[in-house]
This record gives sequence, structure tokens and C-alpha cells, in this order.
Amino acid sequence: MFKKILVPMDGSERSKEALDMAIDLALQFKSEIHIVSVVNEAGIYFMSGRPGVTANFLEEQREAASKIVEDAKTYAGMKGVTATTEVTKGMAKQVIAEDYTRENGYDLIVIGKSGADAINRIMMGSTTAYVVRNAKTSVFVV
Repeated sequence: MFKKILVPMDGSERSKEALDMAIDLALQFKSEIHIVSVVNEAGIYFMSGRPGVTANFLEEQREAASKIVEDAKTYAGMKGVTATTEVTKGMAKQVIAEDYTRENGYDLIVIGKSGADAINRIMMGSTTAYVVRNAKTSVFVV
């Protein structure tokens, strides 16, 4: 039923729960999983110059995103599912719901219901809510 499953990961517990669900579905339907983490460079540039934000903040965010997807890939492999990974840039909600899904033809997006903290949700809106409203494919919210 689902051959290509996209799993956005931000390192939150909800995204890890979404990965578990995607692995279960992949095992059931013999699907391939693609794990993606999106670094919002525009938001990072907006934060530059603020206290606690180092000159290497963007690179640190990319490295953290790489670790998230690689750890998720290793975990999926331990569960018997082969996964591919990517770290990309942009606004996560747009990349996941529109650009990335359209370009790669995913049958399903499995996403955690919340990953950002309350302040980010108020400022940027919920990534998950945006994906549910705008994705042109099925979305499974965990």
C-alpha cells in the first residue's frame, strides 16, 4: 500500500515515535523509508547576533541534524528496515508538505504531532498542522 514513506526528524520524542510507526509500516508493507531533517537557515540568520548564538551556529545546526538522521537510520537498520537520509534546508513545513514530497513522490508522511516548543509554535505555526493541511499525499500523525 505504501511504498515510499517520508519521516521528518527533529530529534524530539514525537519524531522518534513517528519513526517507530514508520518502521512498523515499512515492515508490514515492505516499504522504503526516507528520513529527513530540515535546517531553517533563514531562522538561524535571524537569530545571529543574539546572546548565546555563536558564529558557528548554522554549522552546529547542520551537524546536529546530520546526527539525528544518522542515528535514526542506524535505529531503523537494527529493526530490520533500510533507510536513506538527508539533511536539507528551508522552512520545514514547506519542505515537508510541498517541495520535498512533490519532488520525490512519497506515498505517506509519518510525522510527530509536535516537536517545537510552545514559543516556536506561536511564532512559526505548527509544522505538523501545516503538513496535514497542505501535503498532497497521505499524512499519518503520531
